[in-house]
Amino acid sequence: MKKFTLLGIASILIIVGEFAISFSSGWSDFSDGYKDGRTMAGNLHTDSTRQTVFTMPVYIEVRRTGAVSDSLVNLQTGEGVPYSIHEMESRIVPTTATTIGTFLTGIASLACLFGIYQLIRLLISISKRNVFTRRNIYRIRIFTYTMAAFRLLNIFTEWLCYRQAVHQLAPPAGYELKSFFYSDDLLSLVIIILFTELFAVSVKMKEEQDLTI
Repeated sequence: MKKFTLLGIASILIIVGEFAISFSSGWSDFSDGYKDGRTMAGNLHTDSTRQTVFTMPVYIEVRRTGAVSDSLVNLQTGEGVPYSIHEMESRIVPTTATTIGTFLTGIASLACLFGIYQLIRLLISISKRNVFTRRNIYRIRIFTYTMAAFRLLNIFTEWLCYRQAVHQLAPPAGYELKSFFYSDDLLSLVIIILFTELFAVSVKMKEEQDLTI
């Protein structure tokens, strides 16, 4: 039981740490987008009609299609060596759809905080040897499905951003934009959902067995 408790604490610390890093990165991107938007507005409008234009970051995978003149200098030989780009970071002006998607993803991220709280309650209950209870089914489902909602909404928002990037951005000469592909591993999400429902079935089977004794 002590080993399980230590593993549970480590898992919570990792989840909270990743959430804090993601939130900090998202806030930094929003702040940078606001500043870039003000700069764009200053270049596009006169002082009397200046408007704020919000931008949001987008990461796009690109494919080399032709000769590229760019090169790096090899310090050992002093010669230029070619290089290629696989991913670019740029900014787009969000549409209504991307704004809504980002807003819903933000709400889902806040719901994840409640899911993490329920996970903590679950581990406390298990440490007290209260494992197979309906309350724990509720706790583990809240944690699992809030995380799943966040992941799926994040994929949807990235797809919306990619669509807008295709229309708003022109890749440099010798490159083209790759098709949208979400690289995150969704298999782990499916496995977590599967084990969550297996736990729920186990609790119900235990309750039925207790009634027959």
